[in-house]
Amino acid sequence: MVKNMKDPLDMRCSAILVLSAIDGLGKYLAVTEAQMEEVLHIERHTHETQASRYNREEREEDQSMLNDLDNLYETELYPAMRYSFVVLLHIFTETRLRKFCSELQDERHVPIGVTDLSGSAIERIRTFLTKLAGVSVKDFPEKEWESLQNLQKIRDCIVHAYGHVKDSRDGPWLRKFASSKNAVSIGDDGRLQIELEFCQQQLDNLRRLFESLFQTLGWA
Repeated sequence: MVKNMKDPLDMRCSAILVLSAIDGLGKYLAVTEAQMEEVLHIERHTHETQASRYNREEREEDQSMLNDLDNLYETELYPAMRYSFVVLLHIFTETRLRKFCSELQDERHVPIGVTDLSGSAIERIRTFLTKLAGVSVKDFPEKEWESLQNLQKIRDCIVHAYGHVKDSRDGPWLRKFASSKNAVSIGDDGRLQIELEFCQQQLDNLRRLFESLFQTLGWA
């Protein structure tokens, strides 16, 4: 049973702020992707305009420079940007879930908090919600939570191994995940290659997770 809230308005405001922040992250992702694409377009256009004034040998050299430019964006700049976004999204997720648990702890007068539990941050949050705060397992968004755990493993590989799968403690899991058409692959250099689609999927998943929790608790 869900207990009555002390201040429903405060809880609804909290829910609105979280969902608005997730939408803001989506806008940030779209803007940074568009800016990266535009800068690449401008750089390529500059090279191509200059090449039109070159002789044949110079044009061939410039084509090589264009290939190097494309390779730089595909192997370094786009991956770095998406790595950054994954790390940012994970920080946001963990921070907002901890705050959510803290608010729920105050509302329901739960004597034990997330920081008193053992395990990873994500595991502690789930334990708190399902075993201490009274969120029924049947109401818990299992699919969304599994996706959140996937995000954590991808983030860990980025932070601790700069995306190099062989250096990650989750190497076998990552190779299996990358082979399952999840918008994540492993490049020729052994590093994780993250597609824009994966970032968008994780944003959508996070929104569904919070919406489900808010609705279950009557905060939405």
